[in-house]
Amino acid sequence: MLQTVGLHPLAAVVVVGVDTMLFGGTVVTAGVGWAASLPVGCALCVGVALLQRNGFSDSWGLAVGKGIVAGLLTAVPTPLPSALIAGGGAAGAARLLLNRRNG
Repeated sequence: MLQTVGLHPLAAVVVVGVDTMLFGGTVVTAGVGWAASLPVGCALCVGVALLQRNGFSDSWGLAVGKGIVAGLLTAVPTPLPSALIAGGGAAGAARLLLNRRNG
């Protein structure tokens, strides 16, 4: 289960940070900053997918799926999706710790 839902902790930290910055910009600009969330979310899709593939050795399908979910959640102009991403990062950190302990 940890491999299926786990995000690389670095990817989770970056996505949560970017999501927080984008949400702050959207609030300050009264919703106009939402237009910037879409291209940033698309860029994060690629970055997360590559990090999952190379850092966690996920299959391409799983890595791209996680990247798309992270990018779509980042493009939503609310802080709530950060909780989901942080949970995935916690699962990924648990996976890393368990792998180090067992092998």
